[in-house]
Order: sequence, then structure tokens, then C-alpha cells
Amino acid sequence: MNELITLERTKRMALMLNVGLLSIHVILFLLFYLCNVTFLVCVNVLSILVCLYSLLRVWQDDLRSFVQVTYLGEALHAALAMCVLGLGPGFQLGLVTMLIMLFYAEYVGRCLELDYVFADPLALLGLGLYLAGVVFSWLRRPFYTLPRGVELGLQIYWGITVFLCAITFLRLFVHNAFRSEAKLSDQVTHDKLTGLPNRYYMSAVLDRILEREYLPGYWAAMADIDNFKHVNDTYGHNCGDYVLRTVARLIREGAEQAELCRWGGEEFLMVGRVEGDMHPQIAKLERIRLKVMEHPFQFEGQKLRVTLTIGVARCGEDMSVSEWINQADQKLYQGKCSGKNKVVS
Repeated sequence: MNELITLERTKRMALMLNVGLLSIHVILFLLFYLCNVTFLVCVNVLSILVCLYSLLRVWQDDLRSFVQVTYLGEALHAALAMCVLGLGPGFQLGLVTMLIMLFYAEYVGRCLELDYVFADPLALLGLGLYLAGVVFSWLRRPFYTLPRGVELGLQIYWGITVFLCAITFLRLFVHNAFRSEAKLSDQVTHDKLTGLPNRYYMSAVLDRILEREYLPGYWAAMADIDNFKHVNDTYGHNCGDYVLRTVARLIREGAEQAELCRWGGEEFLMVGRVEGDMHPQIAKLERIRLKVMEHPFQFEGQKLRVTLTIGVARCGEDMSVSEWINQADQKLYQGKCSGKNKVVS
């Protein structure tokens, strides 16, 4: 779920919408009173009561009822206004506005895993009210005729309202969908425990290097935590997780200009590019090894000694990515077999 969509923010948005609708109906009540449209004066009194009831539903966290009552109340108000005044004042556009809000409400309800309103039946009901209002207006003349200036003002108002609501809610939907997609992508390509990119992400990076870059400039370093199984068996998996997170942070701090990922288990892969001699890069990897070895690991009062073995391979001109990473892995294996806690290149 996108972190921008929360229950508290949704309630605030519902309250703002409710207050806005309440203000509109108060203004329409006064307008129709001044224009002697008695029937719609009464309708807007009922609409004000509906808004107050909807406000109560929001305060009681009953957002499903709020959506249902608000949509039905506004759709019925628009249909009655169409029948009484005709299509000229543009009240039918209010149905479009509420339709956008209705589908956004379903989207938010699904995101929050609430008892949401399924929008389609209410949307079809709104369509029915719209068609009924259009047919009724076509079959007979309006019961009331508003002054031309008032009718023009209502047309402009409804046009602005529809566009602003469409822009606002569709922009919110696009923004939330984009953030959700970005979060999902991050979950797919990053390791949850360490926060580092995972093997899937690094494989894509290596493929891009193979396709677009000149391979001989690149180096790969496979780092493995020494005796990690002993840590898990002796101190438990929570301690193992602590060691993995800490080592990941220490490597990330020391490998600033390299791509880094958790390759799998207790293995980390670094990939970078260097011009000329590899000795400066080997020295940086040596500093990472020393940094891990000298770090004061401590878990639940137990002091731990953690070390790294690192195998380094520079990509040869005729190597594939697989051969290149395998060579780094072989150097790591040599380091493990010859005493551990060292950088082998």
C-alpha cells in the first residue's frame, strides 16, 4: 500500500469534501430562495441534512456509509434539479463529478483494506438518473426558469467544478499508483533484511554492462562472512540477521563508488570500474576487510568476532559475465581454503 493513503488522511479528505458539499448546498438554498424556486429550496434543505448525516458517518469511521449516502444524495439532487430546471444550468455535470469521486473512493478503500463500496452499481444508478433527467427535460418544459445571468453562472461553476475535481482525483490516483509501483519494484529488487539490492537487481546491472560497456575495465569482488553458520548455530538467527545487517552497512560505507548487492546467504557482490592498475582498488577492499574485522560486534551482551574473505577478479576481454563472476568466486574459495579473513586477487 502506498504510504500516502492512510485512514487518517482519508478521513480528513472526506471531511473536507463534506464541508465543501455542505457549503454548496447552503449557497444553492439561498440562490433558489432568492429566485423563488420553492421545490429546490426544500430539496437543498434535505441535502444539507444529508451532508450533516454524512459528517456523522465520517466521525464514526463509517466511510462506506459516507460514500454511499453522499453519492446517492448528490446524484438524486442533480437529477431533481435537471427535472425542475432543465439542462441549461448544468446540474447534470455534478453527476460526472461524483462519479470520479466514487471510483477514487473504491480505490482508497481497496488500498486500506476497508469495507469499501463497489462503484459499478452506484455508477449505473447515476447513469439511470442522468438519462431519466434528460428524457424528462426533453418531454416537458422546465417548471422554473432562472435568470440568464444565474443560469450562465451555474454553467460556469459546474464546468470549473468538474475539471478541478477530475484533475485533483486523477492526479492523486496517478501519484499513488506511481508510488505503489515504485515501492513494489523496490521490494522485488532489494533485500528486505539488509536494504541492499539483491541478486536479481545485480544480474540486470551485469547484463547492461555486457551489452553496453567495455568489459575489461570492470572488476568484481565476492565477499563472504567467515564462519557464518557457526554464528547462527551458536547465537541464533536473530544474531545472524544482526551480523548481516551490520556487515552490509560496513561494506556499503567502504564501497561508495561500486555497485553492491546481497548475492545470496552471507555473500555480497561488489562490481566497479577502474582505469589502469588494480592495486588502489585492492587497497580499498582491504580497508573494508579490516573495517569489518575491527568492528565491535555485540549482540545481547555477547561479543562477536566477524571477518570477511574477499575474492577479486578483473574481467578479461573475452570473458562472459558468468565466467567473470565465477572467477571472483574461485578466488573467494582460494581465500577460504588458505585461512580466511583475506583479499585474494
